[in-house]
Amino acid sequence: MRVIVFKWLDMDGPESNGLGTPRGRRCLRLPRHAHGRLPREPRKSFRPALGELGERALKSTCCGPCANAASCIGHSNRLLLESGPERTMILTFDAVRKSYTSTQGSIEILRGIDLSVSARESVALTGESGSGKSTLLHLAGCLDRADSGSVVIDGDDLSQFSEEQRARYRRNKVGLVFQQFNLIPSLTVAANISFHAKLAKRQDSTWETTLIQALGLEQYTARYPEQLSGGQQQRVAIGRTLAAKPRLILADEPTGNLDEQTGDAVLDLMLDLARSTGAALLLVTHSTRLAARLDRTVLLRDGKIVE
Repeated sequence: MRVIVFKWLDMDGPESNGLGTPRGRRCLRLPRHAHGRLPREPRKSFRPALGELGERALKSTCCGPCANAASCIGHSNRLLLESGPERTMILTFDAVRKSYTSTQGSIEILRGIDLSVSARESVALTGESGSGKSTLLHLAGCLDRADSGSVVIDGDDLSQFSEEQRARYRRNKVGLVFQQFNLIPSLTVAANISFHAKLAKRQDSTWETTLIQALGLEQYTARYPEQLSGGQQQRVAIGRTLAAKPRLILADEPTGNLDEQTGDAVLDLMLDLARSTGAALLLVTHSTRLAARLDRTVLLRDGKIVE
């Protein structure tokens, strides 16, 4: 199924194509169909809801090849009835459970997690220590396997992957920012930042320069990790993750070692990257101030999502 988000329009306001100014929005779940067309029966029930205005919008933005323009949802991002890109799910947890074995026996960490994060969406994951936040990130980052349920990234079920495939997925799809810096001691700051992007064959020198400036690392690019403070190393680790422009950004307290101003700048970079490239951001934080800046907040308690 695909989700198209529609806006109802106000004819009183000016608009470039004469259809009026958008107001409000409604979501309709429609079956995927060749050329974006609606199947026959759903189309009949769908058209009266749109009315004459909707018909005009569909005709004016048809993708072209379709014989019946009015029946085509179109491939155009210009469709005024559409609020933006199709809501592609980047990360989906479905009834995920995870336990670890200790001297006291089996300890269940995650207890049936259902969670989805879509393209261009940012989600703050909150909860007390031991609630399962880091375990959830490890599963999403292909660092561990769920006992049951499914973890799907960009349409791929990770449970079906071999270890080699999971490593390739981490390199090409996932950006990890954890509390441990994990910088390469023998590489300079500049080389550390570009390392992941080079491996993924997505190096962008202009973007790396932007990151270095935003992170305040211009004067440290030739230094090595041992010559940096903890906060500076954290900024390098964040820059390395964002430089590769990952499809999914996973961050575990990424601003914990940074001052408030730098932390805000780092979050700005993550949010801008997610929105501009269609990535998804899942960020663990204990800061209600930072969480409030993301699209929504999920609270984890005793291995379960409670809100």
